[in-house]
Amino acid sequence: MSSYLNNYRKKTSYGFQKVKAFQYRGVNFNSQLEARWAAYFDLLDLDWEYTPHCQEGFTGWFPKFKVGMRFVRNVTNEWLYLDFYCEIEPIDISSKFPSGIAKKIMCAHPFNHEFVDLSELCSEFLPGQAVITDCSYDRTIILGNSPIFPWTENCYRTKFKTVSQIETLCEPQPSVENPGYFSGWYSIGLQRDARLWCTLLLGVSSQEETQKLWEQALDITHRA
Repeated sequence: MSSYLNNYRKKTSYGFQKVKAFQYRGVNFNSQLEARWAAYFDLLDLDWEYTPHCQEGFTGWFPKFKVGMRFVRNVTNEWLYLDFYCEIEPIDISSKFPSGIAKKIMCAHPFNHEFVDLSELCSEFLPGQAVITDCSYDRTIILGNSPIFPWTENCYRTKFKTVSQIETLCEPQPSVENPGYFSGWYSIGLQRDARLWCTLLLGVSSQEETQKLWEQALDITHRA
């Protein structure tokens, strides 16, 4: 019997992979995808921090990155430099909205701060632009296995149906002639029990140049 078990272990051991830590800029990442996003942020000249110590009070979810970015508040056209909190998942978010991840992020938001009602602002929301609030809980981004995914006709709302159950609803976005491409889903705080997720662009002037940077980021992590 022991001989049989030893042979079985030898045969099945190849089916298991050791978790490999990837190092970049002296930081140990849990996956090559996370290290690749860090290198990509550097190529975009964005400040980032891996697994930040969040003092903002997230509960049950801890972002993979805190990334400092400049945005135009599309209401006043003023430039803002704000921190965004990113979740990285090895999924193709172009094929399906990652509602499970959105739910996890939403549940992590402590509902003890003042929410901004953006209903009127979102009625004038332009695809690819971010409606920025002053609340750090609203600035969360879901990124997948690529910085490029095609235009989608919907944004999504995650809403508490009950205290423990969240439902995802489609919200049509305004139609545009040249929608371009996007990188992830950005969370907008609407009200106490609901959030709106719209597309966000993290790239350069064209898909081709963005893809080149993405491939360059992979080469950088291979050399690190």
